[in-house]
Amino acid sequence: MKQAVLIFLLVAWGILAPARIADTNLVSFPGGKCLMYRIYLQDKDLEHNPFSIDRPEEFLSSRSIERRKRQKLAVDLTDLPVAPAYVKAVSQAGVEIVGRSKWNNTLLVRVHKEKQLRRLLELPFITRKVKVFASPDSVSQRKRTSFRKELTWLRNQACRTLPSLSVPTFEKRPLRCAK
Repeated sequence: MKQAVLIFLLVAWGILAPARIADTNLVSFPGGKCLMYRIYLQDKDLEHNPFSIDRPEEFLSSRSIERRKRQKLAVDLTDLPVAPAYVKAVSQAGVEIVGRSKWNNTLLVRVHKEKQLRRLLELPFITRKVKVFASPDSVSQRKRTSFRKELTWLRNQACRTLPSLSVPTFEKRPLRCAK
């Protein structure tokens, strides 16, 4: 008897569960599943880096240079941009670069599968990786409403009820109900 009840419950759950999942109103994540990692770079690659702390005007704005002079701050290695050779090598590995941090000497990359990240770990200048974001498999679908359509409907309702009514709109002057 217990087995029959258990089988009945399992069959009922198998039939009803998809209907409940369909009712949750979920859609796949826009752009598909993705992961974001912060990739830490070994150094600034001074041998191949076209930028130098002796020429800060090539990578710092004039305002930044003036502010540093006022505050008596010297330009140092952390101010150098991420090495262009490193950026190029990561791009050529087939990974999308989303951002970079010259002070932390890191790249923010987006991958759709963990396999893509393995190619990066073969590069000798990458010291470590840290996962910073994993997209959900699905998100709830938002119902879009048009505020203007709702206001137009309300204005029309008001005009039917009180024809002499002046109804405010988004425009500079209120719309008057037609007589």
